[in-house]
Amino acid sequence: MTFELSSAIKVLLLALFIQDTSADIGVHCPPGTYKTGYGMKECRLCPAGTYRSEGMDMTNCKPCKGRITISEPGSECCRSCPPGTVANKAKTECLPCYPGTYRISHMKVCNRCEGNLIQPDIGASSCIACPAGMVANNNKTECVNCEAGRFRSDKMSLCLRCPGYRSISATEGATKCEECPKGLIANWGKTACLHRSETAFSKYNFSDKCKRNTINAESGGFAPCKECPPGTVANDEKTECVGCPAGFYRTKYMLLCGRCVGHLTYTTGGAAECSECPDGQVATWDKSGCVNCPTGNYRSGTLRSCHICQTNTEYSPTEGAANCLKCPPGTKANALRTACVQCPAGSFRMDHMIVCQPCRGSQFIASQPGAIECEKCPSGFKSNDGKTQCVESSSPRHIY
Repeated sequence: MTFELSSAIKVLLLALFIQDTSADIGVHCPPGTYKTGYGMKECRLCPAGTYRSEGMDMTNCKPCKGRITISEPGSECCRSCPPGTVANKAKTECLPCYPGTYRISHMKVCNRCEGNLIQPDIGASSCIACPAGMVANNNKTECVNCEAGRFRSDKMSLCLRCPGYRSISATEGATKCEECPKGLIANWGKTACLHRSETAFSKYNFSDKCKRNTINAESGGFAPCKECPPGTVANDEKTECVGCPAGFYRTKYMLLCGRCVGHLTYTTGGAAECSECPDGQVATWDKSGCVNCPTGNYRSGTLRSCHICQTNTEYSPTEGAANCLKCPPGTKANALRTACVQCPAGSFRMDHMIVCQPCRGSQFIASQPGAIECEKCPSGFKSNDGKTQCVESSSPRHIY
């Protein structure tokens, strides 16, 4: 008789435990939806720019990663932007690449067209080669003619000055130079043929011609050539030094202005070296300045790009943040990490916890959102399914 009574008590206690556990678990949300806390019975769509797949925590939708993934509301996964586009900051739509840039499927960002390749349109997945006699402009958006006195063939990367003292190109866009007739020599600009008596070259020693990044402002080139200082290069006529454009630099050991590299370096023009963006910022695509990291992101120290705030309790409400802020107890960060929201009723979060936890056991509730601890129901009462209020217990907890 004692054994049978003991078995009955065990069965009753097991049934009560299953009831309490099922109350804690609540409804199962399908992929693409989430609930505001453990034990809640309402499933909501994940916001655009976020997702939740099967097996993930049902109380959180994760933001799409990288620069080329987006999602619609209620997504169980993120999808990649098509070639020629990248995701906007909110990861809700794909935006076309700027003119002068392109993106193919395996690229993570829009890349600038290199060399003599251009792209005049937006949303491109490839670049167009400039024909002979032309080169790409600085913005890589159009092909411009080589200046008179210069030429470029298909195999050349730059417009070069006609060589020697008898070759010229009289018009823009030349693919090769023409030879002066016998008895004539080229003028200084290599644009016309002159009699030797008509030009200062009659006394000019061609071995003393100014070399790259050296200039001579005097007519005829009789004075010594002067070297251009760092941050500048000689103009085509070798008569003055001009500053490197924004986004470029030149040290004394470089022949040409070089582009700043990496996500953090920039120049505003005429620079001998690149500067680094301060914490909370990254360089613009053309390396001409710095822009703030978007809300929900931060950058500091050794980080080379803007990163989204990592944990469920960190957020960044303003642009240009060097560090993320911590949500106070009773709250958690929203999906985009831009603000703190209260833990839903029925759950709580202490300062050391990284997620809002549902009240445990059958006698604990959190009647209001934003709780930092759970309240205990009085004797004879138990918590409802949502852990939001105490209800009168309909069955005894123990049988003696």
